[in-house]
Amino acid sequence: MLFVDLAYWGWILLGGVVVAVMLGIQMLTCRRSPTDAARGVGLGRPTARSIATAAVISALLLACYPLISRVTGAQFALPLALLPYVALFAKNGVAEEVLFRGYLFGRLRDDYSFWRAAVIMMIVFAVSHIYLVFTLGPAIGLSSILLAVGTSPALARLYEIGGRTAWAPAVVHSAIDTLIVALSPEAMARPETLTGILSWYVAALTIPYLAFLVDRPQEPALQGDPGLDAVGN
Repeated sequence: MLFVDLAYWGWILLGGVVVAVMLGIQMLTCRRSPTDAARGVGLGRPTARSIATAAVISALLLACYPLISRVTGAQFALPLALLPYVALFAKNGVAEEVLFRGYLFGRLRDDYSFWRAAVIMMIVFAVSHIYLVFTLGPAIGLSSILLAVGTSPALARLYEIGGRTAWAPAVVHSAIDTLIVALSPEAMARPETLTGILSWYVAALTIPYLAFLVDRPQEPALQGDPGLDAVGN
């Protein structure tokens, strides 16, 4: 248990380091104040509707665990302690969303329409998650890459609903990745677990797209690319 807790604290530390590095890059390259740098990487004040949307999506995702367990027999067990969720939110939520959404996607959106920027981010996500094939095995690794790529547009939508902030996608990203702490080593050894994991991936690839039902703040159309921005940007 002590080793597991230390690992979680390591996640929190890693998340803090990533955020600090991104803030430093923003301050040095753009010569911004700390406050402006924070907004520049998606750490500004989110809109209330983005947080509400993220909360609803996350609640629906978590509600899938008992349903999937009943249907597939997979044994999911979300921890009762707070530390695992704080660690997930720090590393998989805030740190990854600041890097991929707040910084990279934000820069792409300065020049491209939503969907062009989203497609580029999907490619970046796929490349950055290739290591999962070697650490989790071909089946789970490839499924995890599909999950990362497939949820990228929905998380990007949450980023824009929040007024280009990373908080809402960080909440949903963390909810998706609760699978990491919901499965014990004993559960992973059971044959029905694979079916349960794949079922969870189906839920995670569909439910976050409810974000597209929520309007985002209006922005001026990009010059020279009115078509894409006029149709679902």
